[in-house]
Amino acid sequence: MTDQRDWKLDLVTIKGAFVDAEGFPRPQWEVIGREIAIQMELVYGGVARQWLELLRDSLDENYHITETTDFLFLSACTESVATKRAEWCESSLAAILDTLGAAVECSGQGKHVVMQFATQKSYYDYICYFDSDGEYPTTGGMYIPEGHGHIVLPPIWDECVQTTIIHEMTHLCLRHLEYLPAWLNEGLAKMMEQLVWRASPPDGLTDREYWVKSSLQGFWSGESFYDVDGQGPSYPLALYITQWIFRKHRQQFIDFVIDADWRDAGQGSLQHYCGVTLGQVVEQILGDGNWDPTLPITMETESESV
Repeated sequence: MTDQRDWKLDLVTIKGAFVDAEGFPRPQWEVIGREIAIQMELVYGGVARQWLELLRDSLDENYHITETTDFLFLSACTESVATKRAEWCESSLAAILDTLGAAVECSGQGKHVVMQFATQKSYYDYICYFDSDGEYPTTGGMYIPEGHGHIVLPPIWDECVQTTIIHEMTHLCLRHLEYLPAWLNEGLAKMMEQLVWRASPPDGLTDREYWVKSSLQGFWSGESFYDVDGQGPSYPLALYITQWIFRKHRQQFIDFVIDADWRDAGQGSLQHYCGVTLGQVVEQILGDGNWDPTLPITMETESESV
């Protein structure tokens, strides 16, 4: 059993941790709490580094860990190439932080982990562990939220993979918003692809005929993003809705995102901060129709992949 005295925070060395009041040392818990958070960042960072070292040693000798300010990047690339890729991740993260501001929370678990495997086989061998069926469709990379959330990449480094990193990094930065509706989570990720990487927008407008036939309730609940037929129309619609709100209500956008709740598909937050309903926004994209969410909402959640 681990001795609970092994880890010690020396409060005497923390400026402002105590004040003298009425003859007693009074702890300033807010100050102490901030220091605990800093120390936990360091602890998680050390754990992540050890994890990657063990993973590196289980692979072939070409793998190594590249460390930057905010990232631990495991790959079999040359040092110079790995450094450029890790620095690209840094600049992409900075752009996400700049755009989404207070909606983003990147602290709490130390540095972000990105793994790029040298072969397709090792990539799929790694990610299949996280699927109950032990298999995944072809992907350009994925974000695995379990435990220390991390981004896993196949061996190629092209526009598709770079777009995927931005998409999945956005999910990573929003993971603390536990009530964030699935459609908004995906819409934000798609929007950041375009703002950061200038990714090509989806072809044409989203499929009105599909949504008239199937209704939007599966979209508002998030179920359509995991449906074979619904995935194609769902991602563009999520992007267009998110972009419309972002452009028309830029000042209120971050507050809307922070307070959006999947239990009403974000309807209450949108009405409160922006003065419009989800149905009214969708009318700007799909035309007239009964597009508002029907309560109660139920939501499905799974690992993210593109």
